[in-house]
Amino acid sequence: MIPKTLPEQEAHLFVVLSGRRFLQMEGLSNEVPFFIYPYPPEDALAVAAAKKRVKNRLAGAGVTVFEINLYDLSVELLKERSVWERVLAAEPDLDKDDLREMLQGMLDPQLHIAPAIRDRLAQQQFDVFFLTGIGEVFPYIRSHNVLNNLQSVVKGKPMLMFFPGRYEQSDALGSSLVLFGRLKDDQYYRAKNILEQEDVDPDGEHDFRQTAMDLMISYVEAIETSPQRPYDPECQEVHAGLVSRAARVVITALGAPDLWCLEHGAHVGRMLVETRIQLAWMDAQDPSIYRAYQEYGAGKAKLYARNLEDLPQGWYGSNEAIKESVEEGFAEFDRLSHNEWVFDLRTVDTRSTFASGKTLRDMAAEVGLSDLYRNSFQLQSGIVHGEWWSIEAHGMEPCLNVMHRAHLIPSLRLSSGGDKTLARVWLDGLYTIIWMSLSILGTEKESVDAAFSWLEGEAPVAEGDAAEDNAR
Repeated sequence: MIPKTLPEQEAHLFVVLSGRRFLQMEGLSNEVPFFIYPYPPEDALAVAAAKKRVKNRLAGAGVTVFEINLYDLSVELLKERSVWERVLAAEPDLDKDDLREMLQGMLDPQLHIAPAIRDRLAQQQFDVFFLTGIGEVFPYIRSHNVLNNLQSVVKGKPMLMFFPGRYEQSDALGSSLVLFGRLKDDQYYRAKNILEQEDVDPDGEHDFRQTAMDLMISYVEAIETSPQRPYDPECQEVHAGLVSRAARVVITALGAPDLWCLEHGAHVGRMLVETRIQLAWMDAQDPSIYRAYQEYGAGKAKLYARNLEDLPQGWYGSNEAIKESVEEGFAEFDRLSHNEWVFDLRTVDTRSTFASGKTLRDMAAEVGLSDLYRNSFQLQSGIVHGEWWSIEAHGMEPCLNVMHRAHLIPSLRLSSGGDKTLARVWLDGLYTIIWMSLSILGTEKESVDAAFSWLEGEAPVAEGDAAEDNAR
């Protein structure tokens, strides 16, 4: 079914453009890899914003997009030939037809546009080519002329043209481009409508890792486009840092299915619960807690720098590489301590946590998350810290020699991993943390809706939602 709404089309574009079938140009039957995205011209600004989001998501998926805007290219070419100022000076006095004929000669698709695009493509490494600015260059550059002349230029990579209008396809009448929904261009037969391309994963599996990356990209977009508080940035910085840490761990783990089991992936779930409790607890404190969190971490960095500085002379023996690595580590920890270079003003808090020594268990109890702590964090901590029950369950097995009284010996069988249910739990956990953070920060609803529009009505709720309810 062809997606009709803009959010549906945005989601469709990403799925198709990031798919192996599209990138490898399969199923084209020797046709040119040209695709057209037709959209209502009145939606131009919304489509431009959606295009930017799709490019960001594709970049996160490792798909590089190279875009050429025909209007920008035209201006660039006229400036290169030193006629741009002459065109501007002549425009007020020329009849529209005369101006069109002049520009058509200066920007002939075969003589000027196609060669310029060929040169720029040759200088780039990309996976998909976007051609935009079609409406801005009408009527002196016609879209069908550009497409015809690019058939010998764009080779080996798929091209998507953003077209403000309709792409009408008929077995009886052929195919034609209707610019702005009103002006029918000459017929063009060889491009395919991108909205009609299949967006089904041929392997039948959802890409968990890509969804996690999309969630993080959208989170960053939401907080960056929402009004900022430059004079007290600590709250947003701490939130963004904790969410970023969680997302990076989840994204990495979701890219390695062997980790999708409790034995090898307990650290992921443990970290998600820890982050959730920390966000909820800090929200219940005075706002100064965010600065205290940062100060505590900076003090720890100072401590680690001094530990490296106090290593015995010559401890590294003859290994200069180790010495250089430690010196780099010291310099980095010293930087992260944010200490005054003249006066040593950084305090090192030796208590066990940033919350005046208060444990995560205490924090969970104060915000009503004790059950989550007991049933999830503690259990996964037992695996991470190597409690005997975990070692016995995962790494040991009874000896088969009956004379040995079934004592335990190391197991050589590894946990199989690949537990999709666990992977979904991690993804849901990341979504919950993002939801909580946007709510606590009071992120502008319009920014959240725009950033998460690809979720098709499932975007995190922002303003007006109680963070405590979200955590629960």
